[in-house]
Amino acid sequence: MKIISKIFSFLGCINFNNPKKEKIVIFDKEGSDVIIKTVLHDLPYVILPARGEQYFFSIQIIFRWLIKFRPLDLINKRINLENNYYLSCIEYIKPVIVITVVENNYSFQGASKNFPDAVFVAIQNGRRSNQPLWDHLTVVGDEKLRHHLPHFFCFGQNDVDQYQKFGHTIYQAYPVGSLKAGYYRSYVDPDKLQCSFDICLISQYRESILEWGQFPEIKKGLLILFEYLRQFAQENEVRFCVALSYRSEKEQTFYQTIFGEDVELIKQKPDSFFSSYEAIDASNVSLVLDSTLGVEAFGFGKKILFCNFTGSTDYDINCTDFCKINIADYDCFSQKLKNLLLMDQNMFLKMTERHRNYLMNYNPDCPAHKVVRKLIENYL
Repeated sequence: MKIISKIFSFLGCINFNNPKKEKIVIFDKEGSDVIIKTVLHDLPYVILPARGEQYFFSIQIIFRWLIKFRPLDLINKRINLENNYYLSCIEYIKPVIVITVVENNYSFQGASKNFPDAVFVAIQNGRRSNQPLWDHLTVVGDEKLRHHLPHFFCFGQNDVDQYQKFGHTIYQAYPVGSLKAGYYRSYVDPDKLQCSFDICLISQYRESILEWGQFPEIKKGLLILFEYLRQFAQENEVRFCVALSYRSEKEQTFYQTIFGEDVELIKQKPDSFFSSYEAIDASNVSLVLDSTLGVEAFGFGKKILFCNFTGSTDYDINCTDFCKINIADYDCFSQKLKNLLLMDQNMFLKMTERHRNYLMNYNPDCPAHKVVRKLIENYL
């Protein structure tokens, strides 16, 4: 029955028409709303779905797809057949720009090598540790498939070094910070920000981790962090909030169970990317295990304590020592958090400048969305 269900589900995704032609293709619907809002708001584009939501099976696409088939494709049918399909779509559309925020997609990268008539723009959307850059790479035969990135807009030089460390290829790197965080900060006057909370806990709630048991080391680390924060709040009478990840009743209930009524939950606003950034900006210090949001906030100068209580170095953040802790010791945690709460902001900026620029090279005069937009305009 499952096989039959999958067949009907697949058939329901087939579109026998051709994809629409435009000069700009957004590869993968995932994250397309961010690209549209920050970069392409007044430019025509077409989205090429890349997660099975829709397949274009017109005569033109099928013909292009079939002539690309080689017997060696059977070594890894899924990767090669997908690569050929998406390349066929791009060949039909004939775009000038192909852009994505899912930079580690093999089909996007394959098309970039085989369709030289377009500029392929990859924008980093998340922190990359050893796991996605090495441990979880797709294996074909005895070889791990490396990434090949054309124009790569990344957070900082740290990401360039990480990709190259594991043998990935970057043809043109732009360490310009976070697309989303830079866009948010371009509409905020830091001098007018008001501090409403002493501490902001950046939520890394995932039901699969905290309730289903996936990645038990992350669950262990987060639960230790929650317990330490709860104890610190009781001992020091601080006001703290949780910047929620989702508009989810389960997430809200989870944190209310952990912290009771003493915590203020900052919910995601409908049609907004910025609720969590606003909660961080309204707080003196933010706590997090290793999330991208924490690195983004660190990049634009917010006090952060990265708390890696997992026992694994995979979740370490390469930053100033007083901004991180990787041993499960409450006294050490308490002292580091107190030091950050009392630290002068200008002193914090001075002492963290080198690490902040290396991790998240945020430049308020030239944020990532403006750099990406300028590149696109140069080729249109």
